[in-house]
Amino acid sequence: MTMIEAVLLFLTSLGVYQERDFLRSSFDRATDSSIYRQEFPIEIGTDLPSMQQIADTLFSSVSPDRFMFGASTSEHQGSKECTPELCNWSAYAQENNLAQPTDDRYTMDWYNNAPAYLSDAKAQLPGFNTVRFSTEFALLQPDGPDSWDQDVADHYADLFITMLKKGITPLLCFHHYTDPLWFQEMGGFEKEENVHYFSDTCIKLYSHIMKAVKADKAAIAALRALKKRPPLWITFNAPDGYAFRGYYAKGGPPGVKDISLTAHVLKNSLEGHVRVYYGIKRAFKRLKMSKEFTPQVGFLKNIHQVDPARETTTQRRLSALNNFVLGFADQIQNRAVYNFFIKGEFWAQIPIPGFSVDVRYKNPRAVGATDFVGLNYYSNRHQFFTTTIPITDETLRTSGATYYHYPYGMYRAIIELHERFLHPMNAATGKDIYTFCAENGIATDDDAKRARFYHEYLYAISRAVKDGYKVYGYIPWTFFDNYEWPAMGDATIRNYGVFAVSDDGKKLTLKNGSRPLKIFGQALEDASEK
Repeated sequence: MTMIEAVLLFLTSLGVYQERDFLRSSFDRATDSSIYRQEFPIEIGTDLPSMQQIADTLFSSVSPDRFMFGASTSEHQGSKECTPELCNWSAYAQENNLAQPTDDRYTMDWYNNAPAYLSDAKAQLPGFNTVRFSTEFALLQPDGPDSWDQDVADHYADLFITMLKKGITPLLCFHHYTDPLWFQEMGGFEKEENVHYFSDTCIKLYSHIMKAVKADKAAIAALRALKKRPPLWITFNAPDGYAFRGYYAKGGPPGVKDISLTAHVLKNSLEGHVRVYYGIKRAFKRLKMSKEFTPQVGFLKNIHQVDPARETTTQRRLSALNNFVLGFADQIQNRAVYNFFIKGEFWAQIPIPGFSVDVRYKNPRAVGATDFVGLNYYSNRHQFFTTTIPITDETLRTSGATYYHYPYGMYRAIIELHERFLHPMNAATGKDIYTFCAENGIATDDDAKRARFYHEYLYAISRAVKDGYKVYGYIPWTFFDNYEWPAMGDATIRNYGVFAVSDDGKKLTLKNGSRPLKIFGQALEDASEK
């Protein structure tokens, strides 16, 4: 009997892990040697294909006029509109003496300068055709669930239309890690009865924006011209990341560490997505627009592999058991999410006494209730049970303490998303749900590191595509240097931007380290004209 089997037998004898399906899946996870579990499934040497060759591989799978290429931003991180009186993240930062986006060190101002930023990007980065941006729940409803700031709603409608008229596909994300202060004080996504506050706001804003589009003939013409690369409506930027950051890692509001509460927040966020999904579909019917404008609604999934540390003899000896324990995080962050949309069942369980979780929820309407799933990917981490083991190779470090240079993981993440989620969901629903890289980037001021990052990560994507896994876009984080979520005791400024921002906050300049993206974008532009 192996050590894993002994542990499983012991847990079963306690009566806390009786469910055979879950027991089997935990054992399978611990012994899984699938390619998306392998730490180095592909070779990345010094003789990589050129960016042109990488682009050719991607466009052999997805038509260039369908491929999304641009950048991502978020309202809270890219603007200066959120205050501690309105937004829970600003209040959290104030309470913990952390940096705020309103600090002088940050010069970006997306809220007021977005049209200029879009023009700068189009002029300097060939092929720039897509922007993922977020709206701010706290700005739309600053004073409670019955409030509504019409000027803010008009601002988002104007921005959406501006993108259309510039030939840029808007990917509008309703939620990016932040909530109104009043919503948090009501319990936020900890309580299922609060979910409708979020879903109602999303549906109302969608209707407002599309009514504005419908009333503008030029906007309708621009929307029709983007038929092959239509706007996308994103409910959550990584509901799993949101739940774990604020409710387990203590890396954001409300700053607690409760794994059971984390599972409840994740479950309720996914329920919120389902309500927004169907609500937007109903709202579209009420608008009585042409079917060619049928909205595509989805969410973004964060994948951050947690691999067992194997540096010491003890770590290697206990690797199998360590992998089994780490599987509980995988079950909550990944398997529970996948099953919710494949089977209509959310089930997160940890059977360890004193650390137990058992959250079960069913919603048959969740099956197939997404039109796409965007992938957020940066890096993996090595862990020995509950202790993260930092890397020792200085050449791989970035300005972000939790992420290092690890392009192999991008390949792994794409394969996992397809094999564990998209393929089973498509088989269960008959739909053709697709993915694209919605967020990926490096925090550094070293142009050489940045250039290496884009080249190697895009190569990893091309290898996945070559192996039969379609990827419909690459939208790196972030559009421009902005406010990155600060960590306790770490005041490091982390510059992820594809573009640098001028001192007056009005202009963008493409960084030298972003040159691989310029070559890739030119290849996209050339291929689109053929």
